[in-house]
Amino acid sequence: MSAIAIPPLYCPFTSRISPHAEALESANLEWLGLRKLVPPGTPLHRARFGRLAARAYPDATLEQLAIAAAWASWLFLRDDQCDEGGLTCDPSAMRVLSDHQIDVLASQLPRGEADPLTAALMDLRERMLAHGGGRWMARFLANVQDYFDASVWEAGNRADRRVPDLATYIRLRDLTGAVKTCFDMFELIDGPLAIEARHDARIVHLMQLANRAICWANDLFSIHKELAHGDVHNLVIVVKHELQVSLDKAVARAAAMHDTAIREFETHEQQVHEPHLRRFVDALKGWIRANFDWSIETGRYSEVI
Repeated sequence: MSAIAIPPLYCPFTSRISPHAEALESANLEWLGLRKLVPPGTPLHRARFGRLAARAYPDATLEQLAIAAAWASWLFLRDDQCDEGGLTCDPSAMRVLSDHQIDVLASQLPRGEADPLTAALMDLRERMLAHGGGRWMARFLANVQDYFDASVWEAGNRADRRVPDLATYIRLRDLTGAVKTCFDMFELIDGPLAIEARHDARIVHLMQLANRAICWANDLFSIHKELAHGDVHNLVIVVKHELQVSLDKAVARAAAMHDTAIREFETHEQQVHEPHLRRFVDALKGWIRANFDWSIETGRYSEVI
């Protein structure tokens, strides 16, 4: 496959990384091995999931970072293993898996012997509850459920060989990336936001813009991978299909959408002055930058696998 030129993306936010980055990467790889989440010999160190968490939550303790890194790793590996097992083209099977996994995360024991993904989920649940408590867990579960439901929607599209329209893709992409579950980690680390803060229209809008900037950057960085695997769930592919333009023009349009989302974020963040809300807004900016930096350094998108 010929190289696809991705234009420089606008990302003006400060790059940071935890002083625990190296220790975290080692601890996360050890956890993945202990949980048997990857086959022996898999070069998972190239993915650097630990560094993604270290960049996204630079002020967290090593223990908190370990939970965030494990969750991010679990999300990526779930996608990979569903793809390898053919579930991503089988909405019924994806629904069964998703219902089982949300039950486990909501404290029900697994049906039968726990597979590695389920066992890892049980471990994560206990650690998350210990740090976040029931109130945090309830909100987290709601966002996980949305992510699972969106993965079933994607499987239906693949089964029917259907490219979603652009408006629907944009709306559902807010869920398919599971970014909201990663934003939940801010509250696991810093403590819960008050309800008036969580439902502040300014914060809700900034979260949506950050989510989209992260997901659309991911779509651009991973376009080679999706094209090689024949997956239509990528902003570039959806734009190309809907507007009937060349791949190069679709890439340019997707990059412009990404940049517009970040510039809109910059404009709207100026409306937020309260110190406790500014901390959350700065955390959102940090996640946008973390995803950008990690996407460049990870081996996950550097070659088609």
